Amino acid sequence: MIEVTWEDGVFGGLAILGGLFLCFAGFRLFKPAVFASGTFLGYILMYSILLNTDAKDDQVAVVMGSLGFGIVCGLLLVWMVVCVAKIVLFLLGFLAGFTLAIYIMSWSGETILIESTGWRWGMIVALSLLCGILAVFVKKFFIIAATAWYGSFFVFYGKENSLFS
Repeated sequence: MIEVTWEDGVFGGLAILGGLFLCFAGFRLFKPAVFASGTFLGYILMYSILLNTDAKDDQVAVVMGSLGFGIVCGLLLVWMVVCVAKIVLFLLGFLAGFTLAIYIMSWSGETILIESTGWRWGMIVALSLLCGILAVFVKKFFIIAATAWYGSFFVFYGKENSLFS
């Protein structure tokens, strides 16, 4: 039997609430959504780094350091959206295209869709560039789709994290 701690429940609940926020209000409240996403991303990144160092023994330092880094990442992303929005949209679209290409290639199961490594990377780069360019020109649709996509991911991540189902 897997034991669920109260920390897991709180983190799962926050992830579910954040995911619902991104799903349904991500476009209307885009800058707060970017801040929340950047904070979550920075927190997870720093938490993973600190758990693999000597700081893992001091839980308060790990959590507070991760939270501080997450807030800085959130503020940095909001600044980037305000100042260099086209570049940020291209990079987000590029990342979405990258994940879409990896997802498409994972459909193959035991067989390989594309045998050559060069053609695989070519497909990944081409789809990434295409999605990056589309994100710049079709901004509203891309933001709505991206916030709904990431929001649904956070809802399911929170459910899995808090319930271990």
